[in-house]
Amino acid sequence: MLFVARFDRTNDAWKTSLLNDWLHGRDSGPVQFIRDRYGLQWLDTIQPSHLAAYDQDSRLLKVKVGDRLEVSSSLWEWVPATDTDNREWLTCTVIRVFESSDHERLHLNCTVRLVNGLEYDINGMYDWNRPNWRWP
Repeated sequence: MLFVARFDRTNDAWKTSLLNDWLHGRDSGPVQFIRDRYGLQWLDTIQPSHLAAYDQDSRLLKVKVGDRLEVSSSLWEWVPATDTDNREWLTCTVIRVFESSDHERLHLNCTVRLVNGLEYDINGMYDWNRPNWRWP
């Protein structure tokens, strides 16, 4: 995960870097074993949801513009937290990421666009709204 986090901090694509190393015959350091053991086809199957399983605190894998997420209908309609049967999950794309402050700490927020064109702001992505979105 540290390899991925290093690239996320600079908004570079870790898969692209690994693939470029592969194509140019360069050593990929601590992740060389991925190329040697699993191959190019495996690399292509890795999605953010797979990495999120190893990032329980969401410290390494941050939402970026262009990411695809699923959001819960409880963002715009009242659904009791215990009523998981009536939650609807919809696919969307992140179109904006921004920060806000409550004078004590910074909060990451984003704007998502649903397939039908509607847009919603999700405030406190990693704070109070974390249960209302997930990686597909």
